[in-house]
Parts: sequence; structure tokens; C-alpha cells
Amino acid sequence: GINELYDMWITHGRLMGVLQRLALSYGFAMLIFYFLRDNLKLLAIAFILMALSSLGYHLYNPSAPFDQLNNISTAVDSVFPGAEHNYCGAAFDPEGLYGTLCSTASVLLGIVAGSLLRDKWQMEAGLTKMLAGGVILLVLGGLWSMLDIISKPLWTPPYVLIMAGIDMLVLSVLTYFSYNYGIVERIFGIFLAVGRNPLGVYVLSGVVIRIFLCVPFGEGNLYDGL
Repeated sequence: GINELYDMWITHGRLMGVLQRLALSYGFAMLIFYFLRDNLKLLAIAFILMALSSLGYHLYNPSAPFDQLNNISTAVDSVFPGAEHNYCGAAFDPEGLYGTLCSTASVLLGIVAGSLLRDKWQMEAGLTKMLAGGVILLVLGGLWSMLDIISKPLWTPPYVLIMAGIDMLVLSVLTYFSYNYGIVERIFGIFLAVGRNPLGVYVLSGVVIRIFLCVPFGEGNLYDGL
């Protein structure tokens, strides 16, 4: 009954998650942006957060900083939300608290990238800066990967830099063709609604998956069948 479901959630329910991670990351990033509106300062804070994240791994377990069962992210998750509340019972939660350090850095890099596109009269200069920034971040991410692993579940600094670099390169190219030729709207216009409503699409994807799980298909359900 309802009491059993409640008890199960209290014992094993997942407290962290994608939306919780987004809320924390954007909340912290917006506070930082409120007080520091200069791009160079935002970049400095982003790199400080990544450096703190990396330092924590290496200080906690110097011999094997990213050992799956013995790293600082796992240690933090064992305290909150607690190992029994991690995603799928894993040793650490991919949306745990420790990874919020670097995911906040990701948001700050996104704010800097967005600021380069705000002035339509300086669009060419902004795109040039973004293109150069993307290349620099990719190089820095590659160099940092010699120290830390590239891991999305742990949201490590090299992952932040490499993904931000790729995003900046792609965004600069798409924005250039969109701004100068309108090509993007004509070819990818259908995806504009998706890009402008990411949270709605994310929630909808969860609803669709659950519907697939409930639809019989062969000896199982439609989700397994696909």
C-alpha cells in the first residue's frame, strides 16, 4: 500500500537526481554571477571550482584518486544522500553533491559563452572569441586529462572543459550561419522548440519511457523490445 511505498522511499528512494543537480548548479552559478558580472572573474571562479574538485580527489586517495569504490565523491555520497539512496545502488551517485562543484563550473562557462552573443552589433567579434575559446578549452581539457580522468558520472574537470569546448565550437558555427544566412532556421528549425524547452523535453522523455514499460511487447514490454 501507500505506507509500504513511503517506507521504501525513505529507505531506498533517490534524493539526488538530474533536476536536483540542475537546481543546485544554476543556483550557485546565479549567485556567483550576481556578485561577479565580469567574464574574466567568472572564468577564474570556474577554474577554481574545477581545481578544488581535482584537489579533493588527489588528497583523498593519492594513489588511486578515481578508484570507483574509494574516491571523495563516493565518500561524500555515503554521508548524503547515503549509499542506499544512490542511483541504482551504485557506489556513488552520478548527480551527487561533490560533482556539483564542476557542474557549477559548466554553468559559469555557459554564462560566459552566452555573454559573447548578447550584442548583435558585435556578433562577429563575439563569435571569434567563442571559436577561439572553444579551441583553448579543448586543449586545456586534453592537458588536464593527463592528471584526471574524463568522466561524465563524476563530472571531472577534463570532462567540463572538453564538453564546453565542443559546445562553444558547435554553437559558434551554428550561430554564424544562422546570423548571416538564416540556414540554421531553415534546416534545423524543428529543433528550436526542443532547445528552448529542455526541461520539458527531459520530463517528457521520462513519461515516454514509463509508457513503454507499461505496454506489453512479446514476452516483456515495449521498452525492452526496442
